[in-house]
Amino acid sequence: MDKAYIREKKGGKSGLVASLLKGFLSAAATGAAAVLIFCAAAMKFDDPDKAAPIFGIAAMLIAAFVGGFSTARSHRERGLWCGALFGLVFILLIASISLALGHGISTS
Repeated sequence: MDKAYIREKKGGKSGLVASLLKGFLSAAATGAAAVLIFCAAAMKFDDPDKAAPIFGIAAMLIAAFVGGFSTARSHRERGLWCGALFGLVFILLIASISLALGHGISTS
């Protein structure tokens, strides 16, 4: 395995693992901010429970986009591939957390 994927490359380019970690950190920060904003917006509705699944999916999509974009920008030489890899890992992570908590896999 090429060690360039694990550690920082020379010339300011980051390795694959470092790019994925940067993407997950940016996705977590963006997702947390989106959830807070959407929770405040949902409280303005008469029945916030009806709007919660829509806002939850929107927050997850925004976080996935920002994380994939951040990963692609961080790993410039194969950005599209790295962004797609981030999306796959993100979906697997969300699905495994959902299964571990006993909720099953659903859109809400």
